[in-house]
Amino acid sequence: MTPRERELQRKRRRENPERTREQARRYSLKHADRLKEYSRRWRAENLDYAKKACREYKSTLIGQLRNCFSKMKRRCGNPNATDYERYGGRGIRCNFKSSDEFVNYVVNTLKVDPRGLQIDRINNDGHYELGNIRFVTAKVNANNKRKMRRGKSK
Repeated sequence: MTPRERELQRKRRRENPERTREQARRYSLKHADRLKEYSRRWRAENLDYAKKACREYKSTLIGQLRNCFSKMKRRCGNPNATDYERYGGRGIRCNFKSSDEFVNYVVNTLKVDPRGLQIDRINNDGHYELGNIRFVTAKVNANNKRKMRRGKSK
């Protein structure tokens, strides 16, 4: 097919979209088995690629920060979350409006690479907000706890 013929074919499709949809429907009914097999093979071939791309994204700095943000939001806002009573149940909120705002704050203001570190609130009774978060090692984070009174935490 020449480029001129292809252009005329595209023009006819644009001028009569209903006819084009009908032709596509008839083709898919006539060749349903072929299309299903093609779709199955394509998914099988590309599943590994999709999994690898997802792993690579999560291993990147931005992927990890977005993951950290979603966990923060869940702890503070979802009553069904495991740690809700220690965060949202105490009134601690995540005051970042979006994951983009959180990522920009960490990258541009804190200028820290948080891979291998944990998020921590400087004031343990404060919210997750600008000026009250930092990234520390697990050991430092474990020492930043609420004061205990008579065997129970405040």
